[in-house]
Amino acid sequence: MSISTGVFNGIDRMILDYKFRYFQQEDPNKKIVLVAIDEKSLSYFNSNGMYWPWPREFYQIITDYFHESGAELIVYDILFDTPDFDRRNLSGAMSDQRFLQSLQKSDKGILAFKSTAKEDSAVEFSRNNEPLIKHYHIKNNPSYQEPHLLTSKPLDKFVKAAEGLGNTVMSPDKDGLIRSVHLFDSLAHKGFVPTLSMAAYLEMQPDSVSLEWINNGLRVGKQNIPLQNNGDYLINWYKKGGVKDGTFPYYSFQAIVKSAIQKMRNPDANVSVPPSALEDKIIIVGASAAGLGDIKSTPMSSLEPFPGMEIQATLLNNLIGNNFVTQPPTWISILILLLISIGIPFAVAYSRPAKGAAIILGILFLIIGMGLTLFIYERIWFSTGLFLVIATIAYSGSAAYKYFAEEKAKERDSVSLWSIRTTRICRTTYCPARSTEIGRTEKTVNRSIF
Repeated sequence: MSISTGVFNGIDRMILDYKFRYFQQEDPNKKIVLVAIDEKSLSYFNSNGMYWPWPREFYQIITDYFHESGAELIVYDILFDTPDFDRRNLSGAMSDQRFLQSLQKSDKGILAFKSTAKEDSAVEFSRNNEPLIKHYHIKNNPSYQEPHLLTSKPLDKFVKAAEGLGNTVMSPDKDGLIRSVHLFDSLAHKGFVPTLSMAAYLEMQPDSVSLEWINNGLRVGKQNIPLQNNGDYLINWYKKGGVKDGTFPYYSFQAIVKSAIQKMRNPDANVSVPPSALEDKIIIVGASAAGLGDIKSTPMSSLEPFPGMEIQATLLNNLIGNNFVTQPPTWISILILLLISIGIPFAVAYSRPAKGAAIILGILFLIIGMGLTLFIYERIWFSTGLFLVIATIAYSGSAAYKYFAEEKAKERDSVSLWSIRTTRICRTTYCPARSTEIGRTEKTVNRSIF
């Protein structure tokens, strides 16, 4: 359970973004490879008279190659929601049929669909639009799940041939960055549907695996996946995205197609992407070309453009390796806040200014150092921004109070000192005030005598 930082969320998110960028992690699993529909592939097929969108026959070629290479799963971050169309010397229906047969033969395909929150949908829900989508029933339905409507799904024949289906919807934060995702969405109150990476992860689990919402988390079998207070899963980023020095191996789509065709013609041929590079791997196929509109903004985007399929790959990698960003229990955060709120005013009140400032700086460096150490080595994230702001407020308020209190004390001391000095002077010299007072006293005495 994590403490809600309210207005400090923006500060905390910004600090967390910088932590991900400057304290990167290597891929601990080495399990996922990406096949990119990139600019090189678009140019290659354009030069051969095949323009985007490509015929489904292309996906049949690579699916067969992945299957024969011994891939564990084949995940398509592509919407196959419309029939293929006829091209010169190539029937669209035949192209669809070939891809369908490859899906059926591989028995490893995960396909994508898309939904939107019901309140954001411009169309009413159609019951004929989603009967083939598999729904999961999860124990202890959470209150934060809003119903979604299906907006796009693969052709029915592809749905039937696929091993799993996953949602590609991702909602950015207010600043436009994608930091977290829903692992499941409620689809028209019929049950829950997984995001694309979660669908792939579930295919790797036993058929009897249990699902249950728990306190600030989701339990899949025996594994607890931490969630934030709003039900979102906070993505643990590894390194910058992209082909060069990124987290995952990238292969160009055209290189896969050429390798597959060469191997069909000559099984002994040396190819650029050999089957050994794909064996036992989870393969995610998606777009990385900027013109195809699947480049997303993430905390790592300032280092390298981040394709949408790499977000799915990162999330799936988190799940299969238990590589989660966790937050400490609420009581620890509250204890730190109490220590800051009480300790800093005490240090300011009972120490000299220089010593008090040194103590405050020490506390701030301790908070920053502890936050960095826990994040770098354990990926534990706590609200550093909240603690720093509260520490600054506590110090500023305490210092200001002490200053004005001391100034008032000085004024009182000054008045008292003036009074003492005046009294001493009047005892030894002529003092009009004292003379007047003595005169009054003598008159009073004379009246009482007579």
